[in-house]
Amino acid sequence: MAKAEWARLSCDRNDRTTLGRGQASVRLGGVVIYGPSAQVLRTGLDQLAETVVAVLATFPTVDRRMLQTQARVRLDASDIERRLLGAVLGWQARLGRIDCIPCAAINDKVFRIYVSEEQAGTFESRLDAVTEMLKKKAVLSVAEVRDSFWGTGWGMWSAASHLLARLAQKGQACYVDRFSFRRPNGLDNAVR
Repeated sequence: MAKAEWARLSCDRNDRTTLGRGQASVRLGGVVIYGPSAQVLRTGLDQLAETVVAVLATFPTVDRRMLQTQARVRLDASDIERRLLGAVLGWQARLGRIDCIPCAAINDKVFRIYVSEEQAGTFESRLDAVTEMLKKKAVLSVAEVRDSFWGTGWGMWSAASHLLARLAQKGQACYVDRFSFRRPNGLDNAVR
């Protein structure tokens, strides 16, 4: 990769160690990102965007923590500013390069996963397949879903749990525990 211009970007206007004397800025969503010059700003944002898309092309789904970890590995960085990564995620979602999908957590909160545009169709067809699997079994484990689609590669258990968590968000599955899901009671008689 070319010079790490992304590392010279900041969400803090007063960050003199990163920005130096001159400044350029761009607003992505509600976040203003600063760089020492317009060229550095443009190049740095492009580097981050391409890294995000590359990580998403590698895995079926990722959550934000996994995305940040994998982006740091690819960029050989100790840290990526959270707000900066969030702004780039939103920018890429608005461009249609990635999809942001809400999922239900076991504690009744919502978390988001990210899917590349190339993987979005596959994600939806796998959701349909998991729905059919839930109709046939009283309880479905995350490991069963993982094994039926991917096997035991790194990040595949998370991808399987994301499928089930998405169904839970849609009301088509319920958590039994963090490792297994069941079909909600009365779903067969529900009006769609």
